[in-house]
Amino acid sequence: MSESIAEFARDAASGQTLYVAAMNGAGEWLDFDDWTFKAIGDVTTIGLAMTAHDIASGRQRYLASIDLTDLAPGLAAVSCTVGCYVQTGGSPDPESDTLSGQVIPLIAQLGKVGYRRFVPQLKLGVTSTAGTELALMAWLEADGEKVPLETLDDTATCAVEIIRQGNYPQISLDATAMGSVNADHCFEPLAANPDFTADRIYRAQTTITANGLTFTGPVKAFSVVP
Repeated sequence: MSESIAEFARDAASGQTLYVAAMNGAGEWLDFDDWTFKAIGDVTTIGLAMTAHDIASGRQRYLASIDLTDLAPGLAAVSCTVGCYVQTGGSPDPESDTLSGQVIPLIAQLGKVGYRRFVPQLKLGVTSTAGTELALMAWLEADGEKVPLETLDDTATCAVEIIRQGNYPQISLDATAMGSVNADHCFEPLAANPDFTADRIYRAQTTITANGLTFTGPVKAFSVVP
């Protein structure tokens, strides 16, 4: 099973019409037409049909799957409960149809099951105190994989703070200085005249904001030689 697919199964009597419906913590139902949660009266497609497969005389296994790249394509986590319902009327209505079995909790983020661990990463082109430019490369990872930031949010921003030993502010690069995220899903600015001092320890920290969420990376320590 793909980690981007959530599968649901229910064994029940043959000849029934079963479907899957999902509700979030606010009591809103998932609209499978546009993959957003809404009040039930505003939902266009509230049920995802389950397909039936014979397993024994008079019994069938009903199956359905939800593509998590549709349910949770971005950086924000989606949390809901999913139930399998027996349709009794002409169209699905989870508020009146019979629930088959128990509801199942489902959490998805960035197209996969469960919460993802997001960590901003930073590389510095530091070789000598004589350098007149500092090259930086920053990006966001989810569980060790680069996040396609430019695809998800081409207005994403990044900021980097570099502090010298003794808590001396060395370089502060705000969203303007870091520039826009590029097609390789990285921020790659050049900072003029970094003015590093030899034989000192520096620490750098990166903050990336995208999809309305802010992620702060670990402190990265480094030194610069003459």
